[in-house]
Amino acid sequence: RPVLRPRVITEKTFRSIVLHVPRYHETKQHSHSVEVDILINDGTIATVATGEVKPLRDLLKKIRKDKALEKRLLGKTPEHFLFEILTQVLLFVDRQLDHIQEKLDLFERDITNVHHKGFLETLAVLRGDILDIRRIIKPEREVFEDLAEHDGIRWKGLLAEYDRIFDRVENHKETIEALYETFTALVSVRAN
Repeated sequence: RPVLRPRVITEKTFRSIVLHVPRYHETKQHSHSVEVDILINDGTIATVATGEVKPLRDLLKKIRKDKALEKRLLGKTPEHFLFEILTQVLLFVDRQLDHIQEKLDLFERDITNVHHKGFLETLAVLRGDILDIRRIIKPEREVFEDLAEHDGIRWKGLLAEYDRIFDRVENHKETIEALYETFTALVSVRAN
């Protein structure tokens, strides 16, 4: 059964991490959460997910094809591989935000075209997707904070990257809200 909150549990013999990754559903046009459970003990790392986690799948494909990468990532401690997994997850979310940024730029350009059919609906779908991503990744900060607190300086860099990405989400949220308000005001003015 999926766990609703992300968390890190560190014991003497193992570490367990629950993480949620946003995954965009093309047909439904929104992001939903995929849970990734990561277990580390005695030099072993294992992952279990409630659905496809593209950054993890892509990382494993690269490792299978590149023996030097495999040695670099898997030849050290499981924490090294965990760091790479979390880095790839953050890069994946950042790319999702790039796609949203492109859509926001189009909306900003076309905002005065209030006669465009479907503009409000499309704006609402994008607004919902931004809120979905925000809802999914905001609680993840706990995981990055815990790792940074217990595992040193390079994990603090990963926390800083998380914060940068969350700032982008907040910026997108503010932008979509401003576009929504501007669009509805323009429609109201033109209707009167």
